[in-house]
Amino acid sequence: MIGDNIKLISNWDELRGLESATHILDIEDSCGWIKSKVESDESYWDDNHYLSTHTFYGSNYTYSTRLLQSCGFNVQLENWDGETEWFDMEDYLLKEERKAKENIENELLKHEFKEQKIYDLLNRLANVRYEMPIFHKCKSCGFEVVDYQLDNNGICNDCREVD
Repeated sequence: MIGDNIKLISNWDELRGLESATHILDIEDSCGWIKSKVESDESYWDDNHYLSTHTFYGSNYTYSTRLLQSCGFNVQLENWDGETEWFDMEDYLLKEERKAKENIENELLKHEFKEQKIYDLLNRLANVRYEMPIFHKCKSCGFEVVDYQLDNNGICNDCREVD
């Protein structure tokens, strides 16, 4: 899947027509959709993801790269605002898995765990490995964003920048 052959994508034209094993890209002039090849019983938003006009800008290029890689696309988006920091989903998942395991071990060592907390940590570990990225709705704008883009109050980076 993701690895040494990651392709740098510099613009919308280079995204147009790309396919993964599970998803296709429906690209317009300066936005588009990541669409699942398989329809499910879940909501439309669980299977399809919007790529906004901000996809190549600021922190959005990192989020969009992670989203595309999580949908099987072997790509790295270029940052139109500055230097592009390369992202590899497999490396990210290994780091997140390691963090989740450390959290579990720390909780067990402290003996301050409750059954629900252990269950939640184990759930997070499962999600890190098999369902990344983890999405949550922003409490301000209602858009689904990856959990690392939310602050402790559940507000996304874009909404905080507006405030």
